[in-house]
Amino acid sequence: MEFHQVIHMKGGIMTAIARRHEAHVHMVTPEDARLEIERLLKSVNVTRDELEARGEAWDLDADERGVLSDIRALEFLLGRATSDK
Repeated sequence: MEFHQVIHMKGGIMTAIARRHEAHVHMVTPEDARLEIERLLKSVNVTRDELEARGEAWDLDADERGVLSDIRALEFLLGRATSDK
């Protein structure tokens, strides 16, 4: 996906226009990502370790698999955002 114009940047949050009409970009701060991970874990009422273990054992329903996927994606982005590189 290619962005062609930055519209607004304030407080670490950037809004941009993408060339493809169906594209959607949602930017969050690291703190927002951490809060979203907490919210997602509460929605399935398990700990992060339990969710991961059940995922490894293929013991998650579709909604729980979606939550685990969302958490992994947020953790990946957090790692990139908070690394020293």
